[in-house]
Amino acid sequence: MLVGTARALANEPVTAQGAGRVDIRAAVAGELAASPAAVALVRGHARVTFTLRNLSARTIRVDLSLPSRTVRVRGGGSVVVHLDERATVAGAGAVVARVAGAAAIRVPWAIAPGESPIDLIRSAALSAHTFEPSDTAPALLSLDAGRVLEVSGRPEILPLRRLDIELWRAGGPRVGVLARMRDVLPGRYTFGLTGRAPDGRRLPPGRYVVRVVAYPVDGGPPSSKRLGFTLR
Repeated sequence: MLVGTARALANEPVTAQGAGRVDIRAAVAGELAASPAAVALVRGHARVTFTLRNLSARTIRVDLSLPSRTVRVRGGGSVVVHLDERATVAGAGAVVARVAGAAAIRVPWAIAPGESPIDLIRSAALSAHTFEPSDTAPALLSLDAGRVLEVSGRPEILPLRRLDIELWRAGGPRVGVLARMRDVLPGRYTFGLTGRAPDGRRLPPGRYVVRVVAYPVDGGPPSSKRLGFTLR
């Protein structure tokens, strides 16, 4: 309530003032509260949500500035509001929720530029770049998948939702998926390239590409690496 009913400061950006100056009287008399009281949108992640809760016993009508809509909230009830990055016209601002017969509240928001995605494949290498097909002595693909980072002095494990080993013709279409692993913990993994296609048939001589694709558990963009080789 203190954040939502604060008074905006003239000529001060949201990123500098937050919600503004505390207005104790407005906070005490307020009937509507937002949770969280402020929201941050990350560039590239389209939507965030916050909840408006009616603290009074009466049904109230709430006029929202962004998104532009009117909702009714019963006494003691709540409504979830979706804020879409594409609906914003600046890098920061505030959603104003006006209540008929009561004070309005403001929910400050800002758009962050977004962090660069973390590479979930630290290394990938082939034991040979030119070799003959062999079921008993395959070329080896070795890679470090997943990450263990140090955040504020503590380890943070970044596992994979899925790890795919794809085979492509060099400069051509995808041949298929040679291997697929799910729920992969960070570590060193090794795969054998026998010179056979995913269906078991022997590949003709030529140039190929093995593509490693690591999918994060949070649904973000995958990491990938491509390694070329030649079958004799």
